[in-house]
Amino acid sequence: MTRRVGWQAFAALTLIFTLGLAPSDPPRPGADESDLLRLVPPDASATLAIVDLRGHVTDFTRSTLAKSLAELPTVKVWFESGGGRQLARSKAEIETHLGTTVGTIRDDLLGDAVIFALHLTADAPTDSARGLFLAKVRDRNLLIRLIDFANKTDRSVAEVAVAGTKDRPYSVRRFKAGEPRETEYYRLFDDGTFAWSNSEALIQGVIDRKAGSGAGLGDNPTYRKVRAGLPTRSLATLHLSPKFIRRVVASSPRPISPGDARAAEILSRSLASVEGIGLAVEWRDGFVLHSHEILDPRGIDLRLLRWAKAGSTSDTLTRRIPGTAIAAGSTPIDVEAVYEAFSELVPAPDHPRFDAMLVALRGMLLGRDVRKDVLPRLGPGLIVYVEEPGKGWPRFPVVGVLELRDDMKYPGIAAAIDNALWTLISLYALDPKHQASRLRLVSRQSGSLRVTSLADPSIPFAYAVGPDVFLVGTSADAVARFGTSVSDARLAPFRAKHFPDARIYAAIDIKRLVRIACDHRDDLAKRLAASRKTTPEAAARDLDQALALVDLFGGAFFAIKVDPDLTSVHQSIGLIAK
Repeated sequence: MTRRVGWQAFAALTLIFTLGLAPSDPPRPGADESDLLRLVPPDASATLAIVDLRGHVTDFTRSTLAKSLAELPTVKVWFESGGGRQLARSKAEIETHLGTTVGTIRDDLLGDAVIFALHLTADAPTDSARGLFLAKVRDRNLLIRLIDFANKTDRSVAEVAVAGTKDRPYSVRRFKAGEPRETEYYRLFDDGTFAWSNSEALIQGVIDRKAGSGAGLGDNPTYRKVRAGLPTRSLATLHLSPKFIRRVVASSPRPISPGDARAAEILSRSLASVEGIGLAVEWRDGFVLHSHEILDPRGIDLRLLRWAKAGSTSDTLTRRIPGTAIAAGSTPIDVEAVYEAFSELVPAPDHPRFDAMLVALRGMLLGRDVRKDVLPRLGPGLIVYVEEPGKGWPRFPVVGVLELRDDMKYPGIAAAIDNALWTLISLYALDPKHQASRLRLVSRQSGSLRVTSLADPSIPFAYAVGPDVFLVGTSADAVARFGTSVSDARLAPFRAKHFPDARIYAAIDIKRLVRIACDHRDDLAKRLAASRKTTPEAAARDLDQALALVDLFGGAFFAIKVDPDLTSVHQSIGLIAK
């Protein structure tokens, strides 16, 4: 082992302890992070808490996913390689020097709760933030041996001294002249709480709060709201200060293009209404990443508030998705609000042209006014789904479905939309630059849907209108299958288990996607070889390794849950094991 074993090495070894190592003994009840959070400055810029690492490692190592992962040929080859052998040697040397196993070190030093915090003072530049490390250790003697080992073997250390007062002492670790590392400060309390920082003010603040002087991040009401919105048993949670993020954004280089400037303006305006941000990683039949934002509705566009309070879903549409779908997404949409936002983006000089387009469109819509007659009848249900590819691989048919309310008060809206699309495509075909024969429209009836597509099947476009839906897709057959073939039976139970309260979501059937990729392996390998400029054999090996890894998972999802009054938004991304 190298003699330069310092705090950087300690952090690197921390990662090693958590990866792929069996638990040293059965899981035991561990402490939560609340005690340590009270020691974090209340104005911390970013705070990462890792809780019950011992129990989570146990859960993962005993899971089917971990066992399948260990059986992958790629993983076995790596452990037999130089990197794998170096890891084994490092593990053995650590255990020899400290007289205990790596699993014990992980469980007794990091197993209960660990916190990494970043703090930036009010007037300091964003690149001058200082760090704070906190841990609740079970074995104080083991940590003392580890600290002593690091101090003695790190040649860059000039001295380790004691500072502070008699009742509030702490250790100072100074480095030799010319070393780029900053002075470090740490304290091990009698109850097993360990604190380390590269800021003397931060370590003194920890000692003060430990003695009962002042409040910490755990006492912050906004932090508590954010934490309450994240899973109780999370492996790791990250709390970000919106004020810190706004400072980072403000200090970024000014955008050059008008588009970038507009995007920066939208981002700044969005951040202005954010009061708290939290992220969490959860192990639940797979890995799930959560984010939870606390918002101030007073700074949010009224159209978004109207959309959030509507509380509508697209369940009636999703029940008609065909069983050939391999991915699907759903969201409620306020079409009128989208139109209003688009109208506001039209530059003033273009308003006359825009108004003229609306007049022309009214004629195509059989006299229906776009704003008053058509848009109120569209939505709020909107779904998009992707089907298995047919003979035209690698083309995956995509279909979008928008709810249509052709009610008695405004009859004929479906016919008006159909006429407008038919007219627009026909006018497009009249352009001498286009081949009119390829753009000739053909229609057929499929259940209650009138499916219209182009005579040339190589052009991926089709649409359909019915009494309650308007569809656009890349395949006439795919459009025709909506609501007329055997319905999908996988999305509903998957949603009920993993994101039952989501208003917006997307889900992918990874198992079926892998099967499709395996069926077209040779073609994929050729395309991969061409893009990487390598041999088909090498590309095929890489593809097989990737598919073997992806095949460990059965599904993936992205979901958003919105509070009706838009005081909070919760997002989750999951990768679920088979």
